Amino acid sequence: MHWLGTYDNPDWTIGPELASVANIGPAIASLRRTLDTNSRQGHHVRILAGEVNSAPAAMPYSATQSNAAYLADTELALLAAGAREVHWFGLYSALQRGSPTADLGLLSTGNCQETCESPVGTRLPTYYAQQLVSAVARPGGRLIGRSTTGAIATHAVREPDGSLAILLVNRSAGPVRTRLALRGYRARGCAALLRTRGDGIQHDLVRPTDAFDLPAYAVALVQLHR
Repeated sequence: MHWLGTYDNPDWTIGPELASVANIGPAIASLRRTLDTNSRQGHHVRILAGEVNSAPAAMPYSATQSNAAYLADTELALLAAGAREVHWFGLYSALQRGSPTADLGLLSTGNCQETCESPVGTRLPTYYAQQLVSAVARPGGRLIGRSTTGAIATHAVREPDGSLAILLVNRSAGPVRTRLALRGYRARGCAALLRTRGDGIQHDLVRPTDAFDLPAYAVALVQLHR
């Protein structure tokens, strides 16, 4: 299957794509029922999300932090809903629509179309979000699920060693102050915080036991253990 946040976004804004993540659970459940109904007895068809992005064609936000937030929220939601594999489209794509940030890929191709994007191989914001998702969804881990509190989407994964990995996604265009408080767990080290500053991506470390701000469309990873 393919999962694209929207096919029709005349305003070229990220809002509809981020909102579409809520549809993943019901859509996968419906697909699962259809496959089970039409498969021969004893034959289980796995669901693979083979092409995932926020839109079928690049938008001006595709290579920005907002699409990085979409990637993190969507990929983990698909896995939690029952997809066996999730593949982002793509590693390289190309510049479209004449905007320097209209690139669906994880790495820049360095091409030009009315304007030029960053040099070939430059890591785009979605690349760093993919790194954090890969750090959470490790082999042997068990996805506990996704919850939302206001603008924050939270994904939790119980790792093979019993620790708890939590990915926080700020889906809003403004900063949100948040705090983690889980009974029976304490934070191990600091939280890696992914956010944009100027023309680049900065990784910061914050103490997750304290209240901290998640900047607009930020993705944060926290490791907790008993």
